[in-house]
Amino acid sequence: MLVFFLFACVCGAGICQSWKSYVKENGYGKLLVEGDYLWSAGAVLYRFDVNTRAARVYRRGDGLPENNLSCIAVDSRGTKWLGTASRGLWLFDGVAFELFGAQQQLGKSSIGCLAVDSADNVWMAALGANELSVWDGQLLRVYGAESGLEGTIRGVTDNGNAAWCCTIKGIFRLDGEQWVKEKEKAHYEIFSDSEGNIWAANYSDTGNVVCFDGAQWTSYTVGAFGFSEAPDGSIWAGTGNGVARFDGESWTEYTPGDGMPETWAEVVDIMSTAVDANNVLWATSSMGIISFDGETWSHLPMVSSIPMDHLTCACWTPNGLLFESYHGGRGFFDGVSWGVYNAERPGSVSGSPSMFYDQARNCVWLGGRAGHLSLFDLASRSKFMLPGDDVPLNPTSAMALDMADNLWVGTSFMGIYRLEGETWTRFSTDDGLTSNDVNGIAIAANGDVWAWAGGPYSEPGIDVNIFSEGSWRQETLASEGTIMGLASDDEHNIWGLIQTSGWPASYTVVRLGADGSLKQWPLDTGVTGTLQGMFVSPAGDVWIRGYFGALRFAHDEWQLVTPADGVSTGVIESVAFAPHNETWICTETALSRLDESPIPWLDFHLTGATGTTLDFVPGDTLNLHAELHNPMTPCDVSIYVAFQLPGDDTLFFWPTFSTDPAPAFTGALPDKLFWGPEPLFQYTFNGSEPAGSYFVKGAILSNETGGMIGEIVEAPFAFTP
Repeated sequence: MLVFFLFACVCGAGICQSWKSYVKENGYGKLLVEGDYLWSAGAVLYRFDVNTRAARVYRRGDGLPENNLSCIAVDSRGTKWLGTASRGLWLFDGVAFELFGAQQQLGKSSIGCLAVDSADNVWMAALGANELSVWDGQLLRVYGAESGLEGTIRGVTDNGNAAWCCTIKGIFRLDGEQWVKEKEKAHYEIFSDSEGNIWAANYSDTGNVVCFDGAQWTSYTVGAFGFSEAPDGSIWAGTGNGVARFDGESWTEYTPGDGMPETWAEVVDIMSTAVDANNVLWATSSMGIISFDGETWSHLPMVSSIPMDHLTCACWTPNGLLFESYHGGRGFFDGVSWGVYNAERPGSVSGSPSMFYDQARNCVWLGGRAGHLSLFDLASRSKFMLPGDDVPLNPTSAMALDMADNLWVGTSFMGIYRLEGETWTRFSTDDGLTSNDVNGIAIAANGDVWAWAGGPYSEPGIDVNIFSEGSWRQETLASEGTIMGLASDDEHNIWGLIQTSGWPASYTVVRLGADGSLKQWPLDTGVTGTLQGMFVSPAGDVWIRGYFGALRFAHDEWQLVTPADGVSTGVIESVAFAPHNETWICTETALSRLDESPIPWLDFHLTGATGTTLDFVPGDTLNLHAELHNPMTPCDVSIYVAFQLPGDDTLFFWPTFSTDPAPAFTGALPDKLFWGPEPLFQYTFNGSEPAGSYFVKGAILSNETGGMIGEIVEAPFAFTP
C-alpha cells in the first residue's frame, strides 16, 4: 500500500525556485577506506563499494553541510568526521549529517586537518592555525605555543604510542602534556603505519620523504602526498604527476608512460591515496579517481558531474551551456548530458576569463587571459586563434554587440576594439577614452555605445565614455563615487554599479531608462568583499557579482544570494542566462543553476454524472480528463494517476489498477495536453460498486532527482447506488 503523501521534495504551485550545483565530483577528494567502502570527501561526499562497484553521492540536498570538504576520518563506531572549508566540523553516521556538538567551543569554521586515534580521540586543526585541538568525547582540549607547539599545523596522526603532528616549524610528538620537537624543517604531511613508523613529507631538495622507525630518521628522494598503507605492508603516496610505492627497501614511481597508461597524460595533482582489503590502490587525480590492482590501471567514471574544474567563465549558446577551464578545455551541457569540446592537455593553454556568444556570427568569443582573443566555432566545435596586428591582443574584460551587429571588445590595457564586418578598429585615450582599462560595455536605446573605463589597473572614475556619431564623449553617471559595473538589458536600459568612498564600502545601483528616466537604489549588500561586475538577463534581472555571493534585482526588489541558498561556494566568475528562466552561476569549482520555470501541474476534470454535482448513480459514465499546465522543456518525469476507494487508503494505479506503483507516463513532458482531449479514463457504474466518496489523485516526479514537482492533485467524486 502506498499513499502519495509519502513523496518528498514538494515545490509549491506557480514558480519553482531552486538551486542545483554541479561539480567535478570524483576529483581532488580526500580518500578513506572503511571495510568494503571507499570514501572520497571533496566537492561531494562519495561512497563506492569496491566489490559491487555501487556508488552513492551525498550532496547538499542530502544534508551535506557544504560542497567543499577538506578532510575525513572515521572512528571505531563507523562515524565519519568531516572537516569543511567554511562550516566547521561535522559527523555523518551513514544516515544524517550533524554539526559537531562542541563546534561553538572549537570556534573554527575552516578545518585543515583531522585524525582519529586508537582511543577514538578526535584531533583537529583549523586551516592556517597554530593550535591543535583534541576531543575525547566529553571535553575539548586545545594545545598551543605554551605546550611546545610551533608554527602552522599541517597534519596530525597517532602511531598507537603517541600523537604526532607536523607544522611549518618541524615534526612534534606529544610527551605527556608537552609537545617535543623531533625534527626541524617544515613538513606538510604526516602518517603512521601499522608498525608505528612515522612518515612525513617536506619540500627539501635532498629528501622529500622522511621515516622514523622509533630509533632513527631515514630520508628518501621522492615527492609524496596522501600516504596510505596496503594490507601487504607497502606504503603508497601520490607524487603530483603519478604515484609511488615503498616495498620496505625502496620507492618505485609510476607515471604516465612509465608504469601507467601513456594516454593518462592528464593524470596530475594526485594528492590522496587509499588501499582496500584486496590490495587495490585508489587515488584522486585531475581526471577523477583511478585504481591499480597490481597489473591493470582503471579510471572510475564521474558520477553525473561536470567534466572539469578550475572554471573561469560560462555563457549560453543555442547548443546549451558552454564553459571554460583554466587549463584550456571547453565543456558543455546540452540540457541532458555533460561533455568536453577539444580539451587541450592541462597546463598547455590558459583558460579564458571571459566568454561571449555572438548571435550574429553564431560563434563564441573567448577573451584570453594572456591577451589573445579567439573564436570558438559552434559548428565545428573548434577554437581558432585570430592572428593579425588589428586583433585585440590584450586581456579581455568586456564584450557586447551593438544594434548593427558590430562586436565591441574591452581590454585591460589597450582600450576598446570594434569589429565591423571583417575590420577591427581600436579606440584608446588618444581617441577620447578616459582610460585604456575598459571593464564594461553597454548599448543604449539610441544605438550609442557606453564604456566603463578605469578599474584595477588605472585611476577609478565616475565618468562613463559614450561613443556617438563617430566620436567619444564623457558623461557623469552619478554625483560621486567610482563605477564598478556597467551593463544594458534587452530593453536597452543602462545599469551602473557605483561604489562610494569610505570603509566598509557602500554601493548604489543606478538605471538610466531607455525613456531617459533615472532611478537609484542604495544597497545593503551583506555580500563578503568587494562588489564588481554586472550581468543583466534578457528579462531585465540584474546580477551583481561578489566574492562570496551575489545580489540580484528582480520583481522590484534586491535579493542576496549566498551558498546558504544552494549556490556553490567560492568566487563568482560569471553569470549566464538560458531560456525557460534559467540562470547559471559559474565559480571556480562548480556551476550552479537556478530554475525558475513555471512548474508543471495536473488538473483533473470529471464529467458524466446525472446531476449537477459529481455524485454518480448506476448507469452514469465517469469521464476523467487530465490536463497539464506549464510544461517545462526539457524535463524528464514520471506521472502517476491513482484511484482511492471509499473507506480505504489503498491506491490503485492507472492503467493497470495494481497497488504496485507504476507511472502512467514517463519521459519528456508533452507540450500541451496530457493524453489529448479525449477522456483519460471512462467507467460506467453498474450498481455493484462501493457507495461513498472516491478520489482520483495525480503527481509528477522528476526522473533526475526522484523528488516531486509541484503538488499532489486530487479530484473527489461520489457514488450512490
